[in-house]
This record gives sequence, C-alpha cells and structure tokens, in this order.
Amino acid sequence: MTQKDGYPEQGKLRVLEIINLFSSAKIFIGGQFRYFKENGVDMHLICSPDPELDDFAKVQQIKSYEAIELNRQLSPMKDLAALYRICKFIKRNKVNVLIGHQPKGTLLTVLAGRIMGVPKIILFAHGTFYETETGIRKAIFINLERFLSFFSHKIVCVSPFVMQIREELKIDLPGKRVILGSGTCGGIDTRHKYNPELIDIDKLTEIRKSLSIQPEEFIIGFSGRMVRDKGIMELVDAYQILVKKHPHKSIKLLLVGDLEDRDSVEDSYIDIINDDPNIIKTGFIKEGMEYYYPLMSVLVLPSYRDGFGLSLIEASAMEVPVLASDITGCRDAIKENVSGHYIVIEPADIASKIEMYFDQELAATIGKSGRQWVQQHFDHEVIWPHMLEVLQSK
Repeated sequence: MTQKDGYPEQGKLRVLEIINLFSSAKIFIGGQFRYFKENGVDMHLICSPDPELDDFAKVQQIKSYEAIELNRQLSPMKDLAALYRICKFIKRNKVNVLIGHQPKGTLLTVLAGRIMGVPKIILFAHGTFYETETGIRKAIFINLERFLSFFSHKIVCVSPFVMQIREELKIDLPGKRVILGSGTCGGIDTRHKYNPELIDIDKLTEIRKSLSIQPEEFIIGFSGRMVRDKGIMELVDAYQILVKKHPHKSIKLLLVGDLEDRDSVEDSYIDIINDDPNIIKTGFIKEGMEYYYPLMSVLVLPSYRDGFGLSLIEASAMEVPVLASDITGCRDAIKENVSGHYIVIEPADIASKIEMYFDQELAATIGKSGRQWVQQHFDHEVIWPHMLEVLQSK
C-alpha cells in the first residue's frame, strides 16, 4: 500500500478504533483501550455520540476521540460527512493503524484508510449477517465483504465459526484471517465483573424483589436483541410447553433486552410476551448484567445467526448453565457437558434440555465447570495479548 507523509511504518502505534455505537465500544473493546495504552500504544476512538463517552475516554486513557453519528442504514449525505470528518481526524492525529467494527464502521474504515494512505487497516468480522439472507441480497453482502477484505490487511474473526464461513465463501485472501485465542473481540472480565463471589447479596435481593422473582422459582433466562433470528418465538413456545407440563412448578421466563422492529417477532408472540405475568421483561440493561445472570436457572440462546454469543460466556462466568444452538457462532461459546448443552431450534427440544436443569445438583456442577472453562479460554487477560500481537505484527 502506498505510504503518505506523516504515516511512518515504524515507530509509535497510533490506533483509531471506528465503531457505530458507544455501547458497542464499551462491550466489544472496553478495557483494551487502557491495556494498549499501558503497552505503549496511543489509542483513539470514533463512535456515535453518548453522554458517557467523555468519562469512558478519561478512564480508558484514550488520547483523542470524536463523536460522529454513524447510522446503521445507508445515508449517502450523512455517510460522506462522516467520512470527511474521519479523514480529518486521521490526518490531525497521524493515525497509522485503523480498526473497524460493524458493517458501517468497516466500510468507513476502509474508505478513510485508503484515501489517507494509512499503513495498516484491521477489520473485525463480528458475525455473518448475510447468513440468513438469500438470493441477490446475499450475493451483494458477500461481495461487499470481499471488497472490504481486499482493501484491508487483517480480518479478526470473533469465532472459529465466523472464520470457517468466510473460508468456505472465499471472502478473504490467504493469510488475512486471524482469531484472538479461542475467540471474541476482547474477552470478558471474570475476576472483577463476572465473578459470583463479588455479588452484593443485598443488591441482588433488591433486583429479585423488583422483578417479583422468588428464590425457589425456576427462571428461564434470555439476554440479547428480541428478534426472530435469536429464536425468541421458539423459546416462548418451549416455555409454554414446560408451564403446561409442570403445572405445580413455578416457572418464569426472564427476557433481558428490547423487542425490535427490524426482524420483529410475530404479533401473536408480542401479545404473549406482554400479557403473560410470568414473562418478565427488563428492557435493555446498560450496566450491571452480572446481577441479572444469577437470577436465571439457565440461560437459553436458540439463535439462528450469531457471530459468537457473548451472553453465553458471561452467564457461564457467573456459574449459570447455558443452552445454545450449534449452527452458528454460539457453538464456540459453549462446551458440551462442561458449560451447558447444544439445542435444536425446535420448542420440544429446547423444553427437554431446559428440564435437565430442574436437577439442581447438575446445574451447580455445570455452572462451576463452565466458569472454569471460560476463565481459561475467554478472560480478557487471555485475549488482549493476542490483539496486541496483531497490532504489532507487520
């Protein structure tokens, strides 16, 4: 790639992360900013505006940052304005490494990087959003991925599944794909956040009380976007099967997340979710998810499309057994008979697997072994050094 003045190949790394949402920056990158800074890397950030951005940047020792509206949908005028501001930011801060996340973020990263002659462009493949598409739309999305990959230097796949799909579709040239250890963008904090030993029992009791959950009740949990692709309708059906089959057992469904218009579930299921008093809806939880996993007897993610399934390892770290489909990246976030079990995305099978965890001894055993597995493979102290190697590699 042609080098422009002001972008030396050698010397101090000046890294700019471009990501659509601030919330995604916190979840996907989080403490990596500070970790890289402590290892001699100047870190910069561009994301959509958020009231918490200033405080986050200060805590994470981000050298410079800018709030730029990065819409999910294509919006030519706004996207061109965003591209112009990104290019100015790159020039002003002499950025020599670009990292792009999510569809809009990766597109703008590649365009800005090529325009400004940035020496290294790294893209994160968070998932395979084209997986459930068909026909011409699928072909367009796959070819867009090929285009972006061709003009970048490294593609970081968040799971072995994503890497496999991209290889099968021949999206990347040989040698471009990497994976950080066993997967994820940056792992999770199993010592200071997702640690059952650090839970404030009084706070947990207060949350439990606010949601009208009794300690002896069996709670089927879900965390994520409540859309068709996540298997919400099949999960609701499985819950209803169990309620009818076990009329004397108190069973509730705890849904952590928001119903969305895009890929929305059928109206009849929305009515069930809203009308059943034993289906608990929390909405999107911005902070403190480590207090919601302990409310669950089991976390279920019957997803049709997922790059990894972060909620699965978060729940496992909190010693909650998990159930997930094995046809997507979720399969890499679970170890069969260690952190949980695979399910077929079919209500009867989901219900049958949930019933296994009526056995509290089994649930406790799986919970403890699942935490150990996550600590070994997905703690951020395990994952971050891999990303530092990617940054420092030629």
